[in-house]
Amino acid sequence: MHKKQWVIFAGLVMAIALMNASNLNAAENFKLRKSQPPPLKTPGPVKLPDLVIKTPSWSAPPKEGQTVGTASILNVVVANKGTASAKAHKLRISCTSLAGNSCPTSLSGALAVAPLNTGHSMVYAWPPASAEKWKPGKYRLKFTADYMNQVQESSETNDTAFLTFTVLSKAGLVKKIQAKPAPKPQLNTDLEVVSIAMSPANPVAGQAVKIVAVVKNSGKMKTPQVESLFTFWDTHGSTSGGRFYSSSPPVPSLMPGQTSTLETNTTFITLGDSAAVSLKIDRFDKLTEIHETNNEKIKYFSVQCKPELALYDYTKPKPANIRVDAHPGKDVKVTVWVYNNAWCFSKAAQLRVTGNDITPKTVNIPPINPHQRVGLPITLKWETAGIRNCKLKVDATNTNDESIENNNEMDMIVSVLGEWPGAE
Repeated sequence: MHKKQWVIFAGLVMAIALMNASNLNAAENFKLRKSQPPPLKTPGPVKLPDLVIKTPSWSAPPKEGQTVGTASILNVVVANKGTASAKAHKLRISCTSLAGNSCPTSLSGALAVAPLNTGHSMVYAWPPASAEKWKPGKYRLKFTADYMNQVQESSETNDTAFLTFTVLSKAGLVKKIQAKPAPKPQLNTDLEVVSIAMSPANPVAGQAVKIVAVVKNSGKMKTPQVESLFTFWDTHGSTSGGRFYSSSPPVPSLMPGQTSTLETNTTFITLGDSAAVSLKIDRFDKLTEIHETNNEKIKYFSVQCKPELALYDYTKPKPANIRVDAHPGKDVKVTVWVYNNAWCFSKAAQLRVTGNDITPKTVNIPPINPHQRVGLPITLKWETAGIRNCKLKVDATNTNDESIENNNEMDMIVSVLGEWPGAE
């Protein structure tokens, strides 16, 4: 073989070897890729509620000798900042004395917080009215949402808020007032609340209500912008004696004789002549006015509401009847659910059970909270097989004046099957 042919032959052999090696590596890489499991999918974020308490503030500073829960009220705001709705829970308030007298007992307690949708908030008033008097001292209040850990949250570190405040003695308050420079008198100013109107005028419990108040400058000088406070009393709203919904739109600067309207919205959940709305303007007494007694007006009204007892939840389709299976000669225990489908409380009532082959039974129904239910256990028994038709009637003695009176009955069909399995 010539030298030139030898060189060409050697080059061909090397090229074939390199190609074989490349193919082998590619095959090994393919096997490795094929044997590796697919990447795991990353689960999306879990949607959870997140309860937050905003730091409360007093409607007016507490003063020695004043009755606790009257002139000085805290508006406690509980908000849901999470991505899912929060169910009902308990809010705890505890008081610690930092100096001076011990805490009034009515400053510590708990509030029932209603379910909150995402981005929604509720306002509750604290403390409840009591016979205790404010005494001088330095106090700290701690507000803890969901203190019983009933709600799983995205963050458990922001459920608490603190408020530290001081109640001065009358002597100390006089010294503090004397130490302040005298406010510059604004002569001939006179702001007054002319009227408060509601739409609708006689709301139904749970209905949205629009409040419109007319404010007038009855003085002889232009008034600056001042703060105002709407307060709403709903006596069945909470353990504090009434849920307070407060809104504070400012009163704009007004020329003499000029009027302005202040508007807000709320919802009342109560019963009877027990609701009220008030408006106080110049709430911090920044103005020296001709008359200081016309800065506040209160309007009392009734909220129309009747309980609505039924054997099913109005938010779901009405069932045709209740079906129960039983066996001859054996007790069958049935739980009958009674619903109050209204925004007001129902009185104690009775459930009556009648039907063929049974002695009529009467079961007591306790008072039921708005939009709640109670389960009533009933024991029945038949000796022979067959189909039994029973009749259930709530409020059998018409104790409650209901909004609907013709839906208190429902059939209960009982299928009494053959011999009890295993019976001799």
